[in-house]
Amino acid sequence: MKEKPEDRLVDRVGLGVLAAQFPDALVDRVVTETGRREKRTRDLPAALMVRYVVALALFPSDGYDEVMRQVKVADDWLADSAGPVKVPATTAITKARDRLGVA
Repeated sequence: MKEKPEDRLVDRVGLGVLAAQFPDALVDRVVTETGRREKRTRDLPAALMVRYVVALALFPSDGYDEVMRQVKVADDWLADSAGPVKVPATTAITKARDRLGVA
């Protein structure tokens, strides 16, 4: 039986390392200090996008959508919420990355 992408241990370990090295408090502080805090509630908040951009470097052979799915799975798991993960459209991801900026 083929492993589902969300069942890959290497992904879970990599995303666990990501969460440990970039805790929410640190990510939130950087987002605030760079002036990238969103003014309204979004499906792709700046803090999630920071973890996504870092995860892109951890998983260079995976597509953008797959990396986002992995980040959302990890984010939901850390938030202790279960259920199917909805991956946003590529255009939504691109717009969220643009809002995040380079700072």
